[in-house]
Amino acid sequence: MESKTPSLSQTSPEGLLKKKIELVENSVLGVESKLDLILLILDKKQGAKLGGLKTVESEKERIKITEEFTKKLAYILELLRSLNLRHKIVKELSNDDGVISFSVLTSKDRNILNEFIKADKRDDEKTFGLIVGYPSTAVETYHTDGQFRFRQELSPDEIAQLRAEGVSSFIRFMPSREHWTEELEFAREEQRLIREKAPKLYEEVLRELK
Repeated sequence: MESKTPSLSQTSPEGLLKKKIELVENSVLGVESKLDLILLILDKKQGAKLGGLKTVESEKERIKITEEFTKKLAYILELLRSLNLRHKIVKELSNDDGVISFSVLTSKDRNILNEFIKADKRDDEKTFGLIVGYPSTAVETYHTDGQFRFRQELSPDEIAQLRAEGVSSFIRFMPSREHWTEELEFAREEQRLIREKAPKLYEEVLRELK
């Protein structure tokens, strides 16, 4: 994995925004990480969590994944600097009982980043969910009887319609039963924004996120 990322030289706000989006679209990050970063750049979320996690079963695999993740972490940090995003490594690259992982939190705002770090450390799912841009109604019912497992509870025809529309790829949170309709519109708005501002990523999302 190459560790170099292009510099941002555009001076107009519109040109700079476009350049940042293209930088993320053309990066080697996974599709969900790209989506999170672009939604952060577009102010649809206040923070994003990036990282890597892999279970290894042999010494050879451990060495390989450690080298891969070392390069990936360096790449992510350079990319975030290029995007002028504040960031903090909240989990250094480590091997915990055969699970190799690392985590980085990022935000535009210093105060938000500090709250993000605290929420991650305390396993504060509510604050964490709000910062990463989930609808507040969905955050409130997460892990309660009010959450709506739409993929299991909707009819096959309804699921097929959501997939045909492409919006199911953008429902990356557990909706609430009471506010499902509004939360679906929230996902449609993110879908519209990515389709308009990041068309290359949009096609990637539809291919890889079902």
